[in-house]
Amino acid sequence: MFATPVISAVIAMGYAPSVLVEGKWRDGFRLIENVDGVKECVGSVDDLERPIAQYAHILRTVGHRKRFNLPQEILPDDLSPSLNHEIDMNMSAARKFGFTGETPKPFVRNLRAKPVHEIKHVYISDPASNAFWQRRKFLPMLGVVNMLLKSYAVTLIGSRRDKDGWDKYPLEVNHIITDTIVSAVEHLVDVDLFISQDCGLLQLAAAMGVPVIGLFGPTSLVKNHPQGENVTIITSPEACAPCQNTPRWSACTQPMKCMSAITAKEIFNAIDTINGGVHL
Repeated sequence: MFATPVISAVIAMGYAPSVLVEGKWRDGFRLIENVDGVKECVGSVDDLERPIAQYAHILRTVGHRKRFNLPQEILPDDLSPSLNHEIDMNMSAARKFGFTGETPKPFVRNLRAKPVHEIKHVYISDPASNAFWQRRKFLPMLGVVNMLLKSYAVTLIGSRRDKDGWDKYPLEVNHIITDTIVSAVEHLVDVDLFISQDCGLLQLAAAMGVPVIGLFGPTSLVKNHPQGENVTIITSPEACAPCQNTPRWSACTQPMKCMSAITAKEIFNAIDTINGGVHL
């Protein structure tokens, strides 16, 4: 999502870009291929209509780890992630290319979530507790889900790996396995509310216009703040938070304490606010 403003900027300059999406979510090119102004969008360099070296200009984003080392390659500025949002880091490449306008908003094809008049169905993300997710995992989520079930239908959404940690949840909780970004969009488009720690699905839902509640502890809001019209953020009250991209990250001796300091009351107060002050 944080790369799409660059696409919009290039189109606004009068170009019809070819878009290459690689990596874990390479199927994300399906969400861009029908956007007006995009010439082609592919998930592999081998699928481009001509060899990469033959393109007049190549703008690389922060998330695109593969460098082609070609003369026409335009790289993002080496901006500090502790001081800049990832969108701004990506847009620095577009500005080197000559774009001077306001930063475009991120987009997900032409999809927009339906207007939410009353929350009835809540989606939850609870990623697997591997080393990558350990610090940002919200351990009290089980208690929150048990409270949500008193008033709402609840669905857990995530990858097959995430499902390994879902056995602890009550049988009334629905499960959706989505290992592609396209299937995630198909499921999220009609969601009433999405609650999650900092993760890709949170960013995706926010960009689609889904009302989201993002739980942030150690990770940086400066770099990772979800971009959307219906975003509510709850941050850890710990004095050391956030610590991402600082020496405190590696020095932390109680990494789970940060997220666990967020309370269920804060989450339900946020839900009441989204519901227009009506407590269900």
